[in-house]
Amino acid sequence: MLNRSSFTNLEIALTKANDLVSEINTKNLKWPGSPAEQSDYLGALEILKETSKILSEIIPDVSSSSFISTDKTKAGEIKSAIYDTYSLLDKLYEDVFAIKIAYECGGSQSKSIKNLNIHVAKFTKSCVQTREYLLIISQAIKN
Repeated sequence: MLNRSSFTNLEIALTKANDLVSEINTKNLKWPGSPAEQSDYLGALEILKETSKILSEIIPDVSSSSFISTDKTKAGEIKSAIYDTYSLLDKLYEDVFAIKIAYECGGSQSKSIKNLNIHVAKFTKSCVQTREYLLIISQAIKN
């Protein structure tokens, strides 16, 4: 059953992602257009893989029959929240690859970094909202 500790690793990954974006933004102030380097790309890719793995560990609990079949659960809302989270994760992959391509071609990374900022913020918000929603349902199931 889901509880707060079920999301600890996700919170750590989100903190790493936000820290990396903050570091890239700081670099962007010094070197507008091309702040992200190969090590940033590799770090971002590692965080994305880690986040995908963490989500894949949480999903079985959410899709269990005891979780979905309760009258307190709105299955459509859960599916929508999970879909939104994975859609944003996909956009983050796209942003990271766009930054890598700009880095390799010597082009400006500004647009991709702007998109990355937007998508990391949305992804973080989506994860927090989804976590809270799932924890409320999980608590209701216990009661």
